[in-house]
Amino acid sequence: MKRIFDTNVLINHFRRLPLSSRNEDSTRNWARELIKTYGSDCIASPVRIEFLCGVRNSGDLKCHLAYLRPFRVVDGREIPRQVWQKAGDIAKRAGRPRKLGDCLLKAIAEHLNYEVVTSDRDFTRRVPP
Repeated sequence: MKRIFDTNVLINHFRRLPLSSRNEDSTRNWARELIKTYGSDCIASPVRIEFLCGVRNSGDLKCHLAYLRPFRVVDGREIPRQVWQKAGDIAKRAGRPRKLGDCLLKAIAEHLNYEVVTSDRDFTRRVPP
């Protein structure tokens, strides 16, 4: 099955690159290492936005954007109505509290037949198939 990254995978990987080594080229190459490791370059538009929410200054923004360049936004930055409806259905499920981003990523992944790659051990319990 095709794989799509959750934001936490990108954030955790990005943070492992030492601050002293970060520049546009190094962060872009660092992202390529993650892509090579998992055999996937796929993210969803909400993941891209959520990743950018951690930016602290203009230099940091340049590095974050460079890191994102090798990834492909598989939803084309357009989320159809039925995906929003599916995300709403996922949010309504009883059980553990869920976040909008998790519900939306799960709905996008199901709509496009992707498996979510996440480091959140609780993801499948909060957002079950």
